[in-house]
Amino acid sequence: MAGCQMCGTDHEGGAGKCSKSRVGQVIANKYELVSLIGCGGIAAVYEAHHKLLRRDVALKILHPRFAKDRELATRFVREARETAALGHPAFVAVHDAGISEDGCAFIEMARLEGRDLWTIREAEGVMTPARAVRIAIEVLGALEALHKRGVVHRDLK
Repeated sequence: MAGCQMCGTDHEGGAGKCSKSRVGQVIANKYELVSLIGCGGIAAVYEAHHKLLRRDVALKILHPRFAKDRELATRFVREARETAALGHPAFVAVHDAGISEDGCAFIEMARLEGRDLWTIREAEGVMTPARAVRIAIEVLGALEALHKRGVVHRDLK
């Protein structure tokens, strides 16, 4: 049994097999959810297809169990606004935000291709100190840009 981040209960398979997954749903009458990219403690990120613009995007959506948490939704929308305003190369481009039919805040972002640090480390082993420092400098530069705007990032990955 594994604790599911999507619904908050214990069941086999985690978020990928959760009945609360939104794959196949249409959000805000324009985003068709194609697959689950990742799932965190408060939100899930889906590969989505923007039906009107005919482009693939990533859609980050608060979990339904947090739909009534106005403070969390406000922080979530502020994250979208601040990230969109930054224009920093270390942050994914944000194009839209809104509220789903069931009251969950969402953020539309550019759909990126690539690997996260965990996947790189698993595939390549331990990083050289020089590579780790280069990555850390990039991350710290992005955090500095946020801090200059008075934002404290709560979910650094």
